[in-house]
Amino acid sequence: MLGRFLEAQILYLRVKLQTAGEKALLKLDPVLFAFDGEYSTVTGQRGSQNDVQGKSGPEHDQEEMQKEAASTVRELNRTLLTEFKSTESFIIKSGGVIMRYKCTLELIVPLRPLSKTTDSKDTHSSTPSANDSSSSYVPYMKSVSGELEVAVVPDNSHSALLGRRTIIQFRMLG
Repeated sequence: MLGRFLEAQILYLRVKLQTAGEKALLKLDPVLFAFDGEYSTVTGQRGSQNDVQGKSGPEHDQEEMQKEAASTVRELNRTLLTEFKSTESFIIKSGGVIMRYKCTLELIVPLRPLSKTTDSKDTHSSTPSANDSSSSYVPYMKSVSGELEVAVVPDNSHSALLGRRTIIQFRMLG
């Protein structure tokens, strides 16, 4: 999903550069990529003893939720081919954790400028001119910044089962 967005950005930048020149790239508005999602997992049954290796209580639940959030971020790192760095985390009084991360990517736009052509009057076809210097172009680089927030909270939506809800918000601007 993010890979296709980045591919589209690179193509868009190439077209803008080829049709309007480098000055047009300075005037471009930033583009936002956003993803929101959430899912729930069952962690036990109401009324049962929910001991894990002799640990129980809110401290253990917070620790488990932090591990679950970290696991989710590792999976997103692998899937999105990026590296998120932790910026801050919070413990929610009513139960749960919120963890925030950031990342930065450099888009490298391989430029293939339109070659200078001369029209041949005999065949009406275009051929590259002798003074075409397209090999002198350097790839255009554009930074994009991302933020990821992962919240893991108790899910009390079922009358018999205990659960956790994981909420993910990802934003990339560049």
